[in-house]
Amino acid sequence: MDASAVTPIQKLSPRQMQIAVLLVEGKNAMQIATILSIGRETVVSHIRTACHKLNVSNRVQLIVTVVRWQIMEELHNGTLHQIDSK
Repeated sequence: MDASAVTPIQKLSPRQMQIAVLLVEGKNAMQIATILSIGRETVVSHIRTACHKLNVSNRVQLIVTVVRWQIMEELHNGTLHQIDSK
């Protein structure tokens, strides 16, 4: 992977990424608003903007994209550990 290439996830602002991570954790917009001390509509706006930046249609696709890129980043960095299936 070219180090100078911008990944889709890097297009997100720090706040958008923070909200995306909370979505990955299973939080809804109201819970995120409470955690971050911002309005629910602000959360929804950040989600909408993040979806647009990543060219996805909804929050489920946003979550999948974020998880996929986090896994790829861990693979690239050698920090992804195999899970023992016993």
